[in-house]
Amino acid sequence: MLVPEPRTAARTRRSAVRVLALGGTGSVGRWVVTEALEAGHEVVALVRDVDRARAVLPSEVRFVEGDLTTGAGIAEAVRDVEAIVATLDGDARLVDFGGMLRVLRAIRDRRVHLVIMSAIGVANVGQGDLLDWKRRGERLVRASGHDFTIARPGWFDMQSADHQSLHLFQGEQRWSMTPDVGVVGRQQIARVLVGALSSPESKGKTFDLVAEVGPAQDELDPLFAALEADDPRTADCWWDPDNMPLADEHAQVLHALAELSTPRVDPDHGVARGISHSTEEPNS
Repeated sequence: MLVPEPRTAARTRRSAVRVLALGGTGSVGRWVVTEALEAGHEVVALVRDVDRARAVLPSEVRFVEGDLTTGAGIAEAVRDVEAIVATLDGDARLVDFGGMLRVLRAIRDRRVHLVIMSAIGVANVGQGDLLDWKRRGERLVRASGHDFTIARPGWFDMQSADHQSLHLFQGEQRWSMTPDVGVVGRQQIARVLVGALSSPESKGKTFDLVAEVGPAQDELDPLFAALEADDPRTADCWWDPDNMPLADEHAQVLHALAELSTPRVDPDHGVARGISHSTEEPNS
């Protein structure tokens, strides 16, 4: 089992919630589960193989067998959760987009804090389907109207031992597709994702995440507070370039965004747009 570093009282036992871990058996997800339990949260994990999950995750976790790509188990997994932390891997179209759409449909209009691990450089169009579909997954989260925190970490576990200081930043286009964009440890990513659960300052914000030379911060709230919130009227975060226009998007994506859009009144027509509860599955 993973063992977290010691935490001060100020960094634990704050605003405990029931949290669903998506991707909880992955290399970052296992740290998320460990950090969440250490912080006093109740953890539910949606897993494809319960026996395998029990071998790598603490016994305190409640397991729900299911699959994001088929929808199996999702309704049970999201029941009564107050937050979701997603550290997803695999086919981004099926998991980051299709799986997240199924989760959001299952949540319906309950208020849930969505904490998402995306990827640095996700708005760099032309680097393949992985980043493009992760970006579309981000768009679903923003369109849903739920509280959200989206972290875009740099390259995993390539930092030196003195890279302990977390750097959350916005507005830079780090698109080299090499570790030059910045590096960060898996446990450091998990600490930020779990820290967002108890920080109101993290909500509505998207940021890149790397580690720099220096000591680890005792508190994350000041790092979240220094960030600018996304514009709730737009699909992307405030510094993303307009290089994937909604007008050119797949019909599947546009339908999903319209389905999930927060109820609001169209000022031109006076028509309220609501959340559809369609059970139709996204195209694969």
